[in-house]
Amino acid sequence: MEIAHCTVNINNQSSTIETLIGNNFKRWKGDVEISLGLLGIDKALKDEEPLKPTVKSTVEQNAKYEKWEKANSLSLKIIRRSISESLKDAMRLCVRLKLQKSFLMKQS
Repeated sequence: MEIAHCTVNINNQSSTIETLIGNNFKRWKGDVEISLGLLGIDKALKDEEPLKPTVKSTVEQNAKYEKWEKANSLSLKIIRRSISESLKDAMRLCVRLKLQKSFLMKQS
C-alpha cells in the first residue's frame, strides 16, 4: 500500500489566498479556511480559546493552550497579510482570531 505524503509550504499557501478587497469576502473566506486547514493551524478558527494556564494547570492543559495560542498568532498573521490596506485601515486589529472573524463577517 502506497502512502501519499503532502508537504505544505506556508509561503505557497498564503500566496494562494485572494486579497480581501471588500466585495470578494466569500471567495477570500474559503481561501483562508483551506489554507489554514492545510497548514494545520485552523484550530483557533474552530475552537474556543482554552482557559489560560495557571500554576495549577496540568501539562496537558498548558500544551493545549500553547498550541491554540500559536495557531491563533500564525492565523492572524496570514489573515492580516491577505487583507487590502484600505480594509486594514478601516478595521480595528483584534487580538483574537474569532473576534476578527466576527468583525469581517459583519462587513460582508
